[in-house]
Amino acid sequence: MRVLFTIPSFGGGGAERVITTLARRLNRSRFDVHLAVVNNIGPLGENLPADMTRHSLDRKRVSQAAIPLLRLVRKVQPDVLLTASPHLNMLAGLLSPMFPRKTHLVLRETSVLARSLAAWGTGRLLLPLLAAAYRRADRVIGQSKFATQELHDVFSVPWERLVSIANPVEVSETVTPDSSSTASPFPTDSGPHLLGVGRLHPVKGFDRAIQALPSLLQTHPHARLWLIGEGSERTQLQSLAQELGVADHLFMPGFQTDVNRWLAHADLFVLSSHSESLPNALLEAVASSCPVVSIQHPGGTQEAVNALGLADRWVESLTPWNDNWFTRPSPEVRERLIRKYHWQHIVSEYEQLFEEIIGHTNSRQAAA
Repeated sequence: MRVLFTIPSFGGGGAERVITTLARRLNRSRFDVHLAVVNNIGPLGENLPADMTRHSLDRKRVSQAAIPLLRLVRKVQPDVLLTASPHLNMLAGLLSPMFPRKTHLVLRETSVLARSLAAWGTGRLLLPLLAAAYRRADRVIGQSKFATQELHDVFSVPWERLVSIANPVEVSETVTPDSSSTASPFPTDSGPHLLGVGRLHPVKGFDRAIQALPSLLQTHPHARLWLIGEGSERTQLQSLAQELGVADHLFMPGFQTDVNRWLAHADLFVLSSHSESLPNALLEAVASSCPVVSIQHPGGTQEAVNALGLADRWVESLTPWNDNWFTRPSPEVRERLIRKYHWQHIVSEYEQLFEEIIGHTNSRQAAA
């Protein structure tokens, strides 16, 4: 069975990381894996396996990729085409009537739709096109119950086409992280060290973490906030820290390939987002036995923290700071993570989904 995954770029975003994980982990005895990228830039493309066929659409933006994507699908003739970003999902859905008859379209929604449509500006004008594109898919995947409910409510995707599959986490079942096995990226003469991970983008709410920093410094004068990632908001975040007088306590070292090392040594992972469909970074923090806290927001995060037994880390505000947040999670929390989000479990769900879609169609064709 030939599967073609398609992503906007090899940037370090959550959607790209999930899809490259799936493409690496899919069973090669059952699936012929192809991976297409619109803009062939970013660090995630550096270490992909040789048994994966790669394609570049060689375009800077998804909006420019319609003809290259259509040509590629007709050339590769995949049994399943899976796309994983709102703009790419819309493009694939609108092009789907021109795809080969054998190709089944699976769209994976990565955002909280209400927030995304508002952020687009023209989102409400595009709503009919988006809805039409999503309803043409054979299946639409949401990362949580919240996401599938929203897909049904906003785009009227029929329930029988909706599937909830969480994000895979690369976590060892047998090896518990040991911070002593790696060098700490943090200086030893300060702390506690708070960590945020993600694009430097307004939706990630890093400004909320910076605004809460003066309060923490009253009781922990050597605290530091580290923001791992790159994006358009770097200058604004630096200016905010200057205004609040905490610039000496804010560090933004850019994109890092060894995020797990940072998580293993951090004193607290802070999720400050305004919305999250399902936050990869929080799950990876728990896998690294890092303490976590999340400001409440729309999306699937609350489902995740409740499933992990961390409901007390779902807070209205970071202020006043609670020293209990710095307590590392118990082994039972990590065991819950393994049972629900381990990559083997999630990849198996995708494999079953692909086989179900292809099998049902083959059965109908045989009957005809």
